[in-house]
Amino acid sequence: MALSININVNNSDISIKNSKTGAKKNIKSISAGNLNDMTDREFNISQKRKIARKQAMKLISDAWDKDNKAAQGIKDMESEKADIANINADLKSKLKDIDKSQKDLQELYGVHSESQEQKDLELLKKYQDNRNGVSNDKFSKEEIDRLKELQNEPLTEYQKKALMINSSKDVIRSQIDQNALKAMNKTMSINNAKLEQLKSQDMLKAGDAADSIIEAADKDIFGMLVNEGKQNIDDNMKEQQEEAKQKKRRKRSKSRLMKPRRNVRKRKSFLKMNNRQTSLSLIIQLIVRL
Repeated sequence: MALSININVNNSDISIKNSKTGAKKNIKSISAGNLNDMTDREFNISQKRKIARKQAMKLISDAWDKDNKAAQGIKDMESEKADIANINADLKSKLKDIDKSQKDLQELYGVHSESQEQKDLELLKKYQDNRNGVSNDKFSKEEIDRLKELQNEPLTEYQKKALMINSSKDVIRSQIDQNALKAMNKTMSINNAKLEQLKSQDMLKAGDAADSIIEAADKDIFGMLVNEGKQNIDDNMKEQQEEAKQKKRRKRSKSRLMKPRRNVRKRKSFLKMNNRQTSLSLIIQLIVRL
């Protein structure tokens, strides 16, 4: 079967015609302009939504990064605080070892706890602790007087070694105190950071802002479609008005063309009548002559 396909480029009409029978069947009628408009519309909508999503994701991503940084900062401070606690635990374990070594030294030298040598050593250790800043004890008048006396008396071998051990103990106690202060400051910083994180609510605010951006984009798209619909209605009305004007013009032009034709017919009829009258008059004249 011989078929021919005809395409109207201007209107994008597509039809199939049977060359033998002449039968014609329309397959599709598409306006290329409408296709372009639809493509532009979908592209604009896609772009608006893409931009809105990008802005929303940027807000959420920034808030996420900020929140993560805050959380990581808190985590780091808690880790540092834990490290300080571990260090102090080790230092306190060393203090116990030093206390044990002092007792072992006392036993080694056979010094009784109630002896004057041991009492003088305890007073000297108290003075040493205050001087090293690990204690802030007060001294009685009797203790002050005895310290003055001890300045003029030589220390025993046991007392010298015991004071050396106590001096190392003071260093460790000072480190423990400093670390405890650091841990306290870390605790305050952690609490402040957590409080600030609760106050900021960056993720919640970012989520609300992202929703607002998406909602604004949807409203913008809706407004664009409404305006486009209005424009299409206006265009259709203008097109209909223009078609009505053209029909009116064609009707007027047709009426003007019909009037001369009617006059020509009247003239032809008049001439025929005149010709008939003239022929009749000639016949009558001939008859009279005869």
